[in-house]
Amino acid sequence: MLPRHVPTSSTCTTTGSSSINEELRYALLDLPLETIHPLAFRAAEAAHCAGEQGKYWGMHDRLFANQRALEPWSGHAQAVGLDVADFDAYMTSGNHADAVRRDMIEARKAGATGAASCVLARPDPSDPRR
Repeated sequence: MLPRHVPTSSTCTTTGSSSINEELRYALLDLPLETIHPLAFRAAEAAHCAGEQGKYWGMHDRLFANQRALEPWSGHAQAVGLDVADFDAYMTSGNHADAVRRDMIEARKAGATGAASCVLARPDPSDPRR
């Protein structure tokens, strides 16, 4: 499954071997480790809420750098240049919770047990989302 927010350089072509010449995709799946950090799930939601305003990576990076001071969420939203009222509405809605849960399932199926994990896989030609 491809993520909802990907960097603009989300595809690359491998080189250096005549037997490997396939397109690889960068995909980010949420895997909040709530047993280690009780606010990790909400942080994943916050990043996706920021993504609604085109600031996913800004919020992601800020929250990762400030793991000991995540609340209040609106302070981080303001710091990355979001419309705070809209961000707060997204956070209250819980609209991204199901997507984060689906990512957690997919990440575990791929063998991820912690952050950060990396899996290299060929895209499924019959389903470009996989």
